[in-house]
Amino acid sequence: MNGLLPLAGWLIGGLALGAAYLLLLRQSVRALRKGRGRVAAWGALALRLALAVALFGLAARQGAGPLLVALAGFMLARTVLMKRITVS
Repeated sequence: MNGLLPLAGWLIGGLALGAAYLLLLRQSVRALRKGRGRVAAWGALALRLALAVALFGLAARQGAGPLLVALAGFMLARTVLMKRITVS
């Protein structure tokens, strides 16, 4: 049971990253569609990539288990939010 608690933290981190990633992606798409320019889109892209590299890089340094659990959380958030988010 002791080994599962740290993995739960990586799952929560993956869920949070997945949600933040998709919300920033939605913000980029809205900015491009409304003609606010590419600067906002590039800024959101840079932030998305930095967050993903940071979390997955830290997880990979901890081993395969944390990396896989963080990725599972990311994919779970992506699956849930893709069904609920619309770009308008």
